[in-house]
Amino acid sequence: MKKLFSVSEMSKIVDIPTNTLKYYDRIDLFKPAVVNEKSLYRYYTQEQIYTLVLIKDLRALNMSIQEIRDYLDNRNVNKSLDILQAKLTDIDERIAALTRVRVNLKGKIDLLKINNSIRYETDKLTIKRLPERAALSYGVCIKNDDDKYFASRQLEKTITEKLPGIICCTHGAFIPEAEMKQRRLLETAVAFVFITNQDYNNYAGTSVQIPASRYLCGYYAGKMWDRAECLNRMLDYIDEQGWHITGDALQINYIDDNLTDHTSEFLYEIQIPIKDKTPLHDR
Repeated sequence: MKKLFSVSEMSKIVDIPTNTLKYYDRIDLFKPAVVNEKSLYRYYTQEQIYTLVLIKDLRALNMSIQEIRDYLDNRNVNKSLDILQAKLTDIDERIAALTRVRVNLKGKIDLLKINNSIRYETDKLTIKRLPERAALSYGVCIKNDDDKYFASRQLEKTITEKLPGIICCTHGAFIPEAEMKQRRLLETAVAFVFITNQDYNNYAGTSVQIPASRYLCGYYAGKMWDRAECLNRMLDYIDEQGWHITGDALQINYIDDNLTDHTSEFLYEIQIPIKDKTPLHDR
């Protein structure tokens, strides 16, 4: 008589939980070969060990129940190779997706670490030479915090695809050049989100190009509309140095309520494009 194994015995042999074996039985994926007519107890044969181990291996490849059914049904070498090749392709695609998530997550963490350390120097102004950058903006004018959150979510939906917005989006707002020159510092903010280099081709036709330039940069802690003090300090410095403002400013949100419940930890950078005044003899 062939050796028979109860569900619990087979569970130990193949290292598959009894609940899983019962589930496979219930959905007709793999049933015990022998059922006692009186007790209705189910038993596996020794020959079934191989198939159960195979199912376990296929599950380790993250195959679905339907994929396993297809694999076990009327097997032959070519069919099995096709299924395994399809799974390899699927794994490669998931690795590529995870790699993209990892790159974006690491970049976001590095950026946050740098800017979080700068919060202790919010009273300082710096000059940066920044390269050309690309941003996506629908020209939505933000008037309050509710507008800001709504515009941010809409831009995230457009740009993130399968990536979480928290790791791939850096939000900001344009402050019009004319309003800064007139010291109308809390009047207008136009929402945007930066586009990364790897996403640029997807939005090349709709993106806004931020020109390479020399920028006066300052930081402040708090909410979006707490910017007046920082802006006034920057504009005073521009006047003192005799510089010209050459375009709209960028108000970039590095730390917000995605990361902290404390508004005192929110962090913005304002970047104002500048140039020296043209000397009289060059006019």
